[in-house]
Amino acid sequence: MHKGQVLEKAIRNSGYTLTEVAKRAKISRRHLYNIFQMKSPDPDMIQLIGKIIHVDVSALVQYQKKQTLSSSAENAVTYGIDKQDTAMEYWKNKYIALLEEYTALLKKVEKSKKSF
Repeated sequence: MHKGQVLEKAIRNSGYTLTEVAKRAKISRRHLYNIFQMKSPDPDMIQLIGKIIHVDVSALVQYQKKQTLSSSAENAVTYGIDKQDTAMEYWKNKYIALLEEYTALLKKVEKSKKSF
């Protein structure tokens, strides 16, 4: 049984109707059924539905986050990043470096405008 099916079972056992849960989550019933078919639904959606039906779904969310982190580590290896660095850390550092380059370029452009 995958996470979407577990979520469906939790909703059905909660006493809330699917229509009620969908309305409170601000999604269509069709979207809710699509979530039930997903092996890995969005962790934020899982948490939202858990709050609506007053059921602790943190185990589903934690499992999902672990899967996401492990796939990030796999991506890190793919991009040739040191094993201790995660992909998230790699992209954060790359973004900061890009911002610094952009700032330096803006300063150069500003200086050249002043010299005219």
